[in-house]
Amino acid sequence: MKQLTNHPLTKWFDKNRFTILCVSLLMFFMMPSLMETFIDAWVSQAIYLSIITLASINLMQTRRKKILFSILALVASIILSATKLSKIEGNIYEKLVFGIFIIYFSMIAYNLFKQFKQIKKVDESMIIASISGYLLLGTLAFLAFCMTEVLQPGSFTNTQTILSQHSEIKNLFEMTLYSKHIISDLFYFSFISMSTIGYGDIYPVSQVARKLSVLVGIIGPFYMAIVVASIVGLFMNKPETEK
Repeated sequence: MKQLTNHPLTKWFDKNRFTILCVSLLMFFMMPSLMETFIDAWVSQAIYLSIITLASINLMQTRRKKILFSILALVASIILSATKLSKIEGNIYEKLVFGIFIIYFSMIAYNLFKQFKQIKKVDESMIIASISGYLLLGTLAFLAFCMTEVLQPGSFTNTQTILSQHSEIKNLFEMTLYSKHIISDLFYFSFISMSTIGYGDIYPVSQVARKLSVLVGIIGPFYMAIVVASIVGLFMNKPETEK
């Protein structure tokens, strides 16, 4: 397929596409906690989601894929905005939000891992790409946990506690009115599960959440084993003069 223009700025963005994606994911990781005291939560979410969208578009290596991702992001934004403004039932809106995010982040992960397989030497880009892959898997686990909570309210101990204290709550977003960190706690739980640390402060209650947690706990170490094996394999295949 036809490659993008050879403009110096375009070359720089293409060369550093893994770094840009990694930084955007780290911002997605840290921004909510850092910005919540300064600006509204919805505004901060719009900012870092826009940054991730731009980074994911930059990750694409052909003009056609960049345009496709741009159109998908625009369509997703229009659907979510229209749904939000129409004030339909909160549970339906949550399903749309997390469903679209799961699809979008899955596409980003697919393209990242596809490019990761094409790396033929151990260098900075390979290390950063592997870190980005880990962050993407953790983010997908977080979105899957959120979707589980939407489909089966009270699937985790922290959400179950809030529901037992406030029977009027109808959806996950309403829980943030009583505990503003409830969604961040699920984000924390996803990475704790994937790294198999398991502090025990939050744990799954429903059967679906438990099975999903087991799956996430398997994927984390398995991913690290594949990355390490890839790095060692590429290093061992280097000519002696390059080692």
